[in-house]
Amino acid sequence: MSETKNQSKRKQESTMLQDKMNKEIFEGDIVKIPCEDYADFHGSFTLHEVIQVNGQWVTSYLASEAGRKLPRGYVRGFLLDNFEYDPKLFFWSEDYKPRTEIEVVGNAHQDKHLYSDKPDQD
Repeated sequence: MSETKNQSKRKQESTMLQDKMNKEIFEGDIVKIPCEDYADFHGSFTLHEVIQVNGQWVTSYLASEAGRKLPRGYVRGFLLDNFEYDPKLFFWSEDYKPRTEIEVVGNAHQDKHLYSDKPDQD
């Protein structure tokens, strides 16, 4: 019995967070993060892949609006650092949604054209 390409891939885990458009954020998603620091170098945003490191949700730098590329994984930060939230409500209320300006723009496995000069290969 042969598996389809999608069945053979590991199912992406939800971070249980939503972007500014209320779209659920999953492991492997590419998120667009507004750039306040170093905007003259990066432009108005940077692209990051959402990954899990030692049980923590992390954003791993891929590229910037200005096309700046660093080695994959060179710059990382906690995903939750991109949200404004009240810690008490965040941990104790099921209905509470933290505010954010990040936006899911693709998936690192399917949308390599967003951050790589190399064409997508299947």
